Amino acid sequence: MGLRLKINLIFSAWTTEESIMPVSSKEVFKDGDPVTMSCTYEGSITTDSLLWYRQYPRSKPEFLYLRNEADFKQEASPPVPGLSVHLSEEKNRVFLNISSAALSDSALFISSLLWTDRKKKRNLQTSVMYGVKM
Repeated sequence: MGLRLKINLIFSAWTTEESIMPVSSKEVFKDGDPVTMSCTYEGSITTDSLLWYRQYPRSKPEFLYLRNEADFKQEASPPVPGLSVHLSEEKNRVFLNISSAALSDSALFISSLLWTDRKKKRNLQTSVMYGVKM
């Protein structure tokens, strides 16, 4: 029997006009299976940015991907093999795909929505975190 991958929603930030929420809070996969983590978001079409990070135990988060509504994209440098990110056609859902789950994918994956509060003139961020365990 191969390894099994378990994904749990760890944390969801406060609710605001701008928000990001998981589509599913728990998934189980086998070693070698493709894995998709997805979130729905609500926010401004022209100013919000969606980000993904990965954090291993006792390590700082590492940037994986940035994509905004203007379709500007930035990947980690160098890109992480086997990981891809895309938005749905409706542009209210963001997906992180792992092409073939492995033990090395055991980490915390963080999906964040970054926006600007124009009244307070500051950037704000809300996040959803997925714990991936093999």
